[in-house]
Amino acid sequence: MKGITYAIAGFTSWAIGDAAIKYLTDFYSIYAVIFYNATLVLSILVICSPWLGGLKKTFSSGKLKLHLSRGIFFFLQMIFVIYGFSHMSLFKTYAIVFSAPFMTSLLAMIILKEKVNGTQWLVIALGFMGILVILRPGLIPLDLPSLSVLAGALAFSATNIFVRIIEKPGERNETLLSWALLPEIVILICVLPFFLPEFILPEARHIWLLILMAVTSAVGVILVSLAFRHAAAAAAAPFHYIQMVWGVILGFIIFGDVPDIMVGIGASVIVASGLWLVRQESTPSKNPPAVPTQI
Repeated sequence: MKGITYAIAGFTSWAIGDAAIKYLTDFYSIYAVIFYNATLVLSILVICSPWLGGLKKTFSSGKLKLHLSRGIFFFLQMIFVIYGFSHMSLFKTYAIVFSAPFMTSLLAMIILKEKVNGTQWLVIALGFMGILVILRPGLIPLDLPSLSVLAGALAFSATNIFVRIIEKPGERNETLLSWALLPEIVILICVLPFFLPEFILPEARHIWLLILMAVTSAVGVILVSLAFRHAAAAAAAPFHYIQMVWGVILGFIIFGDVPDIMVGIGASVIVASGLWLVRQESTPSKNPPAVPTQI
């Protein structure tokens, strides 16, 4: 129950942060949003570092290069997904992003040489059918925001592969701090060349939103990491889909977005397939699903 409670709180925290990000993209560039988020998240993590494993142990990790490499894909994920947030509803963006577990399974088969059985192939196929229902290629022109979010889902999948490489199931060698701090350092370094030429200070009226965005991001990473340390992946992972629920609620309350029927049907197929995939991958013969990266 402790792990499940952490999962619900962590994924809810991310959803609130995503709503703040979507709102801020009306006033600032994607690079400005990423810069201020990374700067504030790093500050929060450094302050909290003694309770998250410590800076010394984090930076002495033998898998430091892997953590930093993961940060590059994390940066790409943020660019692509935030671009989607700026042009689409929270719900539709989430619906497309949640194709990532199916991409992760395919990448794990190619990169990690994991075996995919017939049932898992069926689940993966159903998941991608859900994406086709949402995008309806041929009936609706594929727009740039949708393609961008698909690219973000692929980057999301790559970060999950790095999680599986860095820490095998059952291991607890890495600090909680390493999963958030090290990628955020890479994100800040990567975004600087894009942000500095257009440097802009945030307006006073948006300071509280920037703080909310950063706090929910940092708290979400910590809580989700704790969730997967206190509960089996099969118990914690399904609650990732609570972000889809929050996407509907926050999208309607804040932005007045109402998902159309086809997006709702496609999202339902993706969620059902994702839950089935979690169950399949959590059998003793398979590696449990990786700790989700932030969406």
